[in-house]
Amino acid sequence: MIHLSLSRALLVVFSLNTWTIGQTKECGHLQYEHERRCCDKCAPGTYVMEFCSETHETKCSPCQEGSYADKHHSFDRCEKCPSCYQALAQKCTKTSRGNCSCQSGFLCSDSACSQCEKNKCSAGEEPWRIGESGYMRTY
Repeated sequence: MIHLSLSRALLVVFSLNTWTIGQTKECGHLQYEHERRCCDKCAPGTYVMEFCSETHETKCSPCQEGSYADKHHSFDRCEKCPSCYQALAQKCTKTSRGNCSCQSGFLCSDSACSQCEKNKCSAGEEPWRIGESGYMRTY
């Protein structure tokens, strides 16, 4: 009876040991997990062209014109640059999103400035708009 219990205990220990050997340890900050291995993320301005494998590291390629990646990541594409309704406040580059703005006399309709609305304030009034954290002045 003791021999049978010892055999079961050894079987459980062996099974747990085999299961944990195949698991990856926690990957680093600039790494991602792919097929149970820690792989390097791509740098800003690039995307994953080929995921890492047993034979090679992650292969990254530069973002195409009109797209960007502003941080290290493990995506197989770059983000599309925003289309601005009226004007650019900051141009989109391969490493930054860029920002839209409105021409004088107009206000952005939202925090992404997806549309521009005519400033309807009377003389002396200050414009307000809804921002990500509530109402805020636009000056």
